[in-house]
Amino acid sequence: MVDHAAVLEALPHGLVVLDAYGRAIAWNSAALALLDRTAQTLQGARPPFAGPAAVFGEQGAPVAELRPAALAALARERSAMVVHRGDRAIELAFAAAAGDDGHVACTLADVTGRTSAADPAGAAGQLDAVAALVVALSEDGRIERANGAVRTLLGAEAADLVGAQFVELALPVRARPEARRALARLAASGAAEPEVERFEAPLRTLTGEERNVWWRATRGPGGGAVLTGEDVTERTGVEARLRFLAHHDRLTGLPTRALLDEHLGLVVARARRLQTGVAVVWVDLRLDARGIADSERDPLIGQAAQRLRTATRAGDLLARPGRDEFILVLTDLDDAELAADAVAARAVHDAFAAPLADEAGNDVRIAPSAGVALLPDHADNAADLLHAAGLALAEARASGGGTVFAGETERDPQRPLSAVARLRRALDREELALHFQPVRTPHDLRLASAEALVRWDDPERGLLEPSAFLADAEETGLVRDLDAWVLDALCRQARAWGDAGLVPRLSFNVSPREVGRPELAADILERVSAYGLDPRSFCVELPEAAAVARPARAAALAGDLCDAGFAVAVDDVGGALASLGRLQDLRACALKLDRRLLRGVPDDQRACSVLSAVLALASSLGMAAVAKGVETDAQREFLLAHGAPLAQGVLLGRPVAASAMGDLVRGAL
Repeated sequence: MVDHAAVLEALPHGLVVLDAYGRAIAWNSAALALLDRTAQTLQGARPPFAGPAAVFGEQGAPVAELRPAALAALARERSAMVVHRGDRAIELAFAAAAGDDGHVACTLADVTGRTSAADPAGAAGQLDAVAALVVALSEDGRIERANGAVRTLLGAEAADLVGAQFVELALPVRARPEARRALARLAASGAAEPEVERFEAPLRTLTGEERNVWWRATRGPGGGAVLTGEDVTERTGVEARLRFLAHHDRLTGLPTRALLDEHLGLVVARARRLQTGVAVVWVDLRLDARGIADSERDPLIGQAAQRLRTATRAGDLLARPGRDEFILVLTDLDDAELAADAVAARAVHDAFAAPLADEAGNDVRIAPSAGVALLPDHADNAADLLHAAGLALAEARASGGGTVFAGETERDPQRPLSAVARLRRALDREELALHFQPVRTPHDLRLASAEALVRWDDPERGLLEPSAFLADAEETGLVRDLDAWVLDALCRQARAWGDAGLVPRLSFNVSPREVGRPELAADILERVSAYGLDPRSFCVELPEAAAVARPARAAALAGDLCDAGFAVAVDDVGGALASLGRLQDLRACALKLDRRLLRGVPDDQRACSVLSAVLALASSLGMAAVAKGVETDAQREFLLAHGAPLAQGVLLGRPVAASAMGDLVRGAL
């Protein structure tokens, strides 16, 4: 299991991760100690993290809070600044943290008592007091002086270094061309020009070890060059680990869906070129069907991942796209290996033939569902191959488990109705119904609004909650019809309540797939207007997952909805810490917090800290936080103490039919 917090805590120096707006979203204990901050007061703060006391620069002037543009420039150049807090001097160094999300890693070091070298080529005592690596070079690139930091890293005395060619002595062969080009550009610049060259080149010690260094080269006072370098070995290691975390599941370390999509495109292209086959096996452990609690899932999922790893060969890929799901991509298959039975037995049946074990050591037998799609049998491109495997998985779920291959339904007309066919029939026969869950103010339990939730009254299986059929609707594209049915049914109910003098605030959910549709806002407005209803009576809930996956499209949709008069909320906030910084891009009035944030509250101090931080974030963004999943009086008391304005959960009211919701609205008048 990869633990982001453990990565930060293992660092010997302070580190704060900033979002694209320069606000602190993660940190380690060393940073809190250096800044004399608590987690609550550092959350959302911007460099130089002034707090109640002012922060001063080298010349004694107060240092203003860094704005996003200035921070981005510092990160691009990997620049550093020294600030003074009371009697302590702290160096803040900035670098892009990972990927393209705009996050910045800010490392902090206590440099109190170190003397700044105004002339890097001056006295040896001044040079040795500088924490940075400093090397003065002659015009032909020979070392004239190297400070103590350089001598320590190289493991050499000053006499051994003076006169040696720096590039040949200290840099590995692969890094020498870039360093020579940078020094040549510097030498070619006019003496009057304040030219600066920056390059990355590892410093190779005399023992053969390499340290990652960012170098800044300027013209020396008498010609030549002065190099100042920053050893970023530990920092770049953290950046690599943060980048890994951004594309890999934290529990299993497996690739996420984004990395899977990229890999599968390459696999399919290779298979076409070599005329080989590919199998995509989409596995659902069906832990929900066994009634396994969330707290018991992690060890089982970890074991399942290990089992499935044994089914992979070099070149194969195993990914975890969702909560209880895995996708196995088998590559370079010949005709014999493409036989359906061979693929299924290898990927699923053999992996789970033996039981898993829970934390108490008890056997847990897993009967997963699996959908299999083959290239070229069922699709000729990566997207269609995944889609076909998803359809097959939906068939397998509907039949209660086992393995289904893409296209089996069409080949066997005697199969029972698929999950998709049953859901389509439910839409046609009005087997769906709306239930409503109240949203209340925690302090006086006043009814603030009601969330519409779809239910399926299946003649064969009884009343089903969305978790039993939404995944199938998403995978097959039927979710658009389902969303349209929900909105029509909601409008009809709102019209009936309005005619009876009841006008509650109503909210409804939009599926992640639909967020990407440009005409969605216009469709919603058209349906609401057709019933003569006021958009201001409705709140549209956008899933946080869509805000993370499609931030630009989600922001545009939120803007269109707000312009039309609708309120907008972001649902299930807190499932992904990296997404929190993007919320201010959305014109939303409310954040509906993921119910997992309440687990452990108020007994688990870490859970309490996380929830209080997210509540503070919502307040700072000017958005109302809606805490979901309130089940106990102790949780409600915690929300009251931390100023949560709204809440919902079984303690405050279970989802009820429209008639019972009408009674609640009447009672609130």
